[in-house]
Amino acid sequence: MSERFCTNCGTNLTAEAVFCHMCGASIQDVQGVPTAVPVKTDPHPGQAKQYAPVSPYRPIRQRPKLLGFAFGIIALFAVPLIIMMSLGAINFADIGTLDFDVTTLAYPNVDLDIDNDVGSIDIAFDATLTKLIEVTLDVRGRPGADLADAKNFVSTVDGADHITVSFDSGTRSFWFWDKTVFDYDIDIKLHPSVNANYTIDADTGSITLSTNGIDMLNFSNINMATNTGKVSMNLVGSTNTSIQELELHSDTGRVDLNLGVFTYLNTDEVIVETDTGGISLTYVDLIVPDDIVWDIETDTGSITLSITQNLNLTVESASVFHADTDTGSITATFIFNSTIGFNIYADTATGSISLPGSGSYYENAAYSTATTLYRFTLTTDTGSVTASAVET
Repeated sequence: MSERFCTNCGTNLTAEAVFCHMCGASIQDVQGVPTAVPVKTDPHPGQAKQYAPVSPYRPIRQRPKLLGFAFGIIALFAVPLIIMMSLGAINFADIGTLDFDVTTLAYPNVDLDIDNDVGSIDIAFDATLTKLIEVTLDVRGRPGADLADAKNFVSTVDGADHITVSFDSGTRSFWFWDKTVFDYDIDIKLHPSVNANYTIDADTGSITLSTNGIDMLNFSNINMATNTGKVSMNLVGSTNTSIQELELHSDTGRVDLNLGVFTYLNTDEVIVETDTGGISLTYVDLIVPDDIVWDIETDTGSITLSITQNLNLTVESASVFHADTDTGSITATFIFNSTIGFNIYADTATGSISLPGSGSYYENAAYSTATTLYRFTLTTDTGSVTASAVET
């Protein structure tokens, strides 16, 4: 049988075809297999073809796998660690109470030194107390903890009439299996004869010091600080209290200071500060023997001043107040004897100013001739400043 193929491309054609329907070339009649299609040869047979080398590494594709593997390893160790630390931090329950006291009244001069990691510290004078100091510690611990392992106060006699009373809760561990870590809520009662240096530090917990309305109490130096919690010193109802030094600090929490009436403050500087929290200062007829500076500062929080000074001091003195907050308002209420001179300067970046006069500065008529002077600088970045003054 005669078959017809295209001599150019080799396409099998019909018997009637006169040209190739694939390439358009003329056709021939051949027997058997189709004419072979011509093979194209390399015009440069002596030259080997060159190819760019292909790197066996593909770092861009491998990096996510390596990162994922690394994150997996980190998570493998971090997640259990976080869980164990969380359980160690919160899994505390009441396990009992410890007591401590100094029974003799022979040591009225006291150094009270407390460093408490977690828990409140409440200090109060008690007119009915027959001991010098009485302490109660409410102790919390992890399941299985033994109250015998908890810390207690210790005392050291330093002289004929001096004693040091101290407490240190120790280094804190967050591991849940450590049964020797405890939280302490500390309640301290003091006899009115106590004249103490107070060095009180709490990492997490509030600190309060109250006179309970008892008159004629003596404080040497007062330094109370907490990282997280409120600090409060309350002399409400007390008169003729004597204080040698005063500093109150909180990183996160309010600071409230009420100095009662006719308190004698024998220092040249008072510091009241917190990073996050409000501050309030109140007193009536404070007695100072010389010039004094008040540093009252908070980063985030309001400041409230309430000062009544009807008592005209017999010595020349200037009480200089610097009240400053970054974010918060300042409110000041003053009542002064008309013979006392005072001025008020206010400044705010964003907010209003309201002083007894108009504008940002006020000075009363007695300021230029008075021997007892008060100077107030009230500043805030974001907030209002409001001050009112009454002269009697």
